[in-house]
Amino acid sequence: AVCGDLTSAFNFTSPNEGLAPLPSTAGYKPPVADITSGTRFDDYHPVPPAKQALPQQEPGIRPARPLPYDLRVDGDADAAQKKFGIRFVNPGQAGVCFQVRSGNTATGPWSYTVEAGKSLYGVWDLAASAGQYDLSVYGPNGFFRHFKGGVASTAALVDVDTVHLCDWEYGDGARSLAIALTNKGASCVVTLTDNYTGRSERHRLSRGQRLETQIGLHQTHGWYDLAVTADSDANFNWQLAGHVENGRPSISDPAMGRIAAT
Repeated sequence: AVCGDLTSAFNFTSPNEGLAPLPSTAGYKPPVADITSGTRFDDYHPVPPAKQALPQQEPGIRPARPLPYDLRVDGDADAAQKKFGIRFVNPGQAGVCFQVRSGNTATGPWSYTVEAGKSLYGVWDLAASAGQYDLSVYGPNGFFRHFKGGVASTAALVDVDTVHLCDWEYGDGARSLAIALTNKGASCVVTLTDNYTGRSERHRLSRGQRLETQIGLHQTHGWYDLAVTADSDANFNWQLAGHVENGRPSISDPAMGRIAAT
């Protein structure tokens, strides 16, 4: 369900011409005079750096091929049952594997493989974590969801549902993210922050109120990274990140390597 033949990595419409330049490998040659004598160099032992550090992601954007993904992962806090559910929906053209990790328990991780056009649903009992949930969902191509909050009487109970949108009316395939906020708890002010642009919008939601908004993704070439918080509950923090595909070539994540660049 999740394996391909790698042909999506190639642009057959306008292929590259010529060979890509490769870096020199002269620095890896063993310090022995005659490397053509068939010596095995068994006595050659590379010396690791005295001060070691993790490699940093190279900053900047790169061309990216279109991918067949269209992913929806929505969370649902159930205060009555003290449970948290996650629905994995795959309306795209390729199967995907999601991995869920817990940030406040020693259980997991859990994997959910969803075929194209199908969905799965997982439920977590919050009794062992005092009604608190902290679950992160990882998917392909930078897809990420983080659900953190609780189901106590004082907790914020806001559901955040998302849908990837592509506008084909004018033939440009402009991408956006449709977001629906539903308040199942007490009245609160919900803040939606765009981590790419720094812009934020605030909405006061009464109990039972549903609000729909839309985030344009033209500036970030379809990439999004949003945080949702509530003024009534400092522990409530949901994060939504990923890329909206429109069937056309795009670019790599503009935020990749940003920390290294600064």
